[in-house]
Amino acid sequence: MNDESAQRLAQIIFCDDQEAGDQSFPSISGYELHSVIGRGGGGVVYEGSVKSTARPVAIKVLHPRSTSSVSHALNELDRLAAVRSPVVPHVFEHGWVGNQLFIVTELIEGQNPIEYAQHRSMKEKVALLASIADAVSALSSRGIIHRDLKPSNIMITKEGKPVILDLGIATVLADDHAAEEGAAWEHERVAVGTAAYMSPEQALGRNEEVTTQWDVYALGAIAYQVLTGSTPHGDRQTVTQALDASASAPLLQPRKLNPALPKGLESILLTACAHDPEQRYENPQQLRDDLNRWLNREPINAGKQSVWARMVRLTARHPLITTSVAMLIIMTVSIASMFGIVWWQAFSPYRFDTFAGTSEGNTTSLYSRSGIIIHTWQTQAGSGIKYPGGIISHRGKRYAILGFASPEMNGAEGLVGYRVGHYDEPVWTATQHVPIPLRYACRFAPPPDNFHFMKLEIIDVFPDTPGLELVSTYHYVPNSPAALQIHTADGELLCEYYHDGYIRSLVFDPIHSIMYVAAENSDGMLTDRGEKELDVAKYPYVIFAIRPKIGEMQQVIRHPGLGLGMEPIWYKCLMPIDAYTTVLKNALEIGIDLRAPHHIDDRNAGYFEIQLGAGSTQDTLGQVNLIVSPEGEILRSWHNDSWTGTNYGWTSEIFTLSDLPPRTTAREFEPSESLPASQQTSP
Repeated sequence: MNDESAQRLAQIIFCDDQEAGDQSFPSISGYELHSVIGRGGGGVVYEGSVKSTARPVAIKVLHPRSTSSVSHALNELDRLAAVRSPVVPHVFEHGWVGNQLFIVTELIEGQNPIEYAQHRSMKEKVALLASIADAVSALSSRGIIHRDLKPSNIMITKEGKPVILDLGIATVLADDHAAEEGAAWEHERVAVGTAAYMSPEQALGRNEEVTTQWDVYALGAIAYQVLTGSTPHGDRQTVTQALDASASAPLLQPRKLNPALPKGLESILLTACAHDPEQRYENPQQLRDDLNRWLNREPINAGKQSVWARMVRLTARHPLITTSVAMLIIMTVSIASMFGIVWWQAFSPYRFDTFAGTSEGNTTSLYSRSGIIIHTWQTQAGSGIKYPGGIISHRGKRYAILGFASPEMNGAEGLVGYRVGHYDEPVWTATQHVPIPLRYACRFAPPPDNFHFMKLEIIDVFPDTPGLELVSTYHYVPNSPAALQIHTADGELLCEYYHDGYIRSLVFDPIHSIMYVAAENSDGMLTDRGEKELDVAKYPYVIFAIRPKIGEMQQVIRHPGLGLGMEPIWYKCLMPIDAYTTVLKNALEIGIDLRAPHHIDDRNAGYFEIQLGAGSTQDTLGQVNLIVSPEGEILRSWHNDSWTGTNYGWTSEIFTLSDLPPRTTAREFEPSESLPASQQTSP
């Protein structure tokens, strides 16, 4: 197109400083005007008909203008009239009525895309947008750039077909001869179009740079509005606002406007409306193709250019240099990977192996994946290592965790943690400071700082904190009071609890965040609670429930009659105590083991299981199982063998969980008497 004529035509149609003029219908020879169907900055559009045939037409009458210097513009209208395509209304005629230019086209009835897309599914909306992009692509293939695509310039017919209206400011791509002539008007930096749908370069008036990407941006803005309800920069109504947005404002994120929008469509919208033309689709065909790929569930091309794509482009421009650099990188990576694999196999900690204890002590060794011993720990006592070791990660760091029975190795005692790769000194050691309220125990009054590690459980006690927690138990001597601590893998003490008896086992219920503990109560033997002298098991067995909380420290678990300390959720005694006598003298004790139930329904209900056994003998008490509710009630029980010996015909149904029998003899001193007056508390 001759650029000067295109500029003049654009000024004729879109200059906004003219008044609408006489509101009466103009008289155009051969046509009858019936009603106004639209008004704009360029002029008025009428619904009319051909007098001779009554054929309906649309007649656009432009605002009054000078008739000079428009010959080239009229020539371009002649060229547009020659366009035969179903995507644009056919131009029948153009001419002058007074000093007003009129253009007669076929009358298209339908809805704009925003109206048409309402209440339609996501796929239907995308299919509509693909058909609009296809229509604009048909124009661009003829060298036509619309430059004012917006919803009101697109009509969707009753058949769902898009028709592109108002090609008044379209630019026909110049041929070589026209390009040589130049276009002085293009350098006036006058923005032509509708602000909300202008590309940044169009808003800046870079008319010498007009390309099909201007229409791509407008199509993207229309797609934004159809899929999210907003244009890319919101409600920008003026060219000034468009300039501000193109200079600094980022695009509104489509999925924030419409959270239901799929990520693939978001990428397509952001690519169509990219600020940088280098990152935008080059033409409407590419936008149409990506929309169709999304509809067909195929990979789309939208989004940031991959590293691989950039490498391919760089290689094409500099093949020798990039090939050499690539080969060097490959060689370096290969050598580094080889050494990395060798190092990982030789030094990455993999497993612990423990050798049986002897009179000279026992050892545990940390091995690499290739079987190399990374480090060995050895104790002097035959049972000096209680937990042989494990590797646990916490906050991106790895720790080797071990448990020692007594203080023997470089100050390491109890539960200790080593940073992986640094095994000479632990980075943390669990310590206990027995609280004063616990020091009333009459037989095994523990020293303040001399509890020893017994067992470790690795449990996710606090899901809101990172990593798993280390739940460890300690005692002074067998049957003495005990401690329970919860640490992170890096040694942070989260909470600690003390009990006046040996802790045998525990289980955690994550559904109710309850920890169930099986223990002995060493605040007086059975004879101190009115029971007859027994050969074994001289302390009552208890089960109690607590709900650990971060920050609880030095908490003494209160049992009925103690008065001081922290009251558990419940505290019950395994009854009947007479059943303890069924264990023969050669049996060490009644074993109590708490565990999660095997049945999934029991676990989901938050129940736990008590498993009872009789030491190492097989001719006394067979295995007994009790299913217990979170409230401490036995729901079911069974046993896999009958009791033999002096069992009186008892079965598993005799066991209950009841209140701890009260003391019948006085303590040597009461807990309150061991406290300074300033620290005494009320029951």
